[in-house]
Amino acid sequence: MPGGVRLTRVQKVVLTAAFVPMLATGVAGGIGTYSNIESAYGAGTAMGAVSAGEGATAVLALVLLGLTLLGQSSPAVVRAGLWLLPAAASAMSLTAAEDLGQKVVYAITPMGMTVAAEGMAFLARRIVVHQNGGRDVEADARAAAVVQELAYHRARATSHPDEGKRRASERRAWKLARRVGRDDPALAGRLLTIQRDRLQSGADAALAAMFNGTPT
Repeated sequence: MPGGVRLTRVQKVVLTAAFVPMLATGVAGGIGTYSNIESAYGAGTAMGAVSAGEGATAVLALVLLGLTLLGQSSPAVVRAGLWLLPAAASAMSLTAAEDLGQKVVYAITPMGMTVAAEGMAFLARRIVVHQNGGRDVEADARAAAVVQELAYHRARATSHPDEGKRRASERRAWKLARRVGRDDPALAGRLLTIQRDRLQSGADAALAAMFNGTPT
């Protein structure tokens, strides 16, 4: 990637070794869910449940991973689906359990795919950020959304004819102001640079006054 940072051979080996157990966890979650439901409802129902739950989750996981590797932010519906679909499979698995212990195991088994997908996407995102020189597309998208909402509420707090809505927007704007720049390493770096420049200017002025001043 032009202007980016390339991964070393050791980093590639370690990251590959990290991806393998994540993928294995997702596959094991699907197999376990199939086995749990098949014991109570038969192979056909189990295959349908796994296809609808784990299979659809796998599709969303691939979409999330692909978008992350392309340096693009993922839609909220994809992230929500990664949790809602396995949750539905968990609910169905609960009906196949016979005691409390089985209910706990059957409920958490489908979440293996979700954890694997989130883990691989997070690691892929870190790789893309590393290769982009620290630029995080997800963080940029969140920051842009916060700034846009802040601008809207500041405008509404200033110009809306309804006093109640003006007060509500004023309160909302103050809450949003606390989130501006959060989890943004690029902004943090620029702010530190500005602060260093100011400290340097202040120190320069102090030294100039000390050594160039006229004796009293």
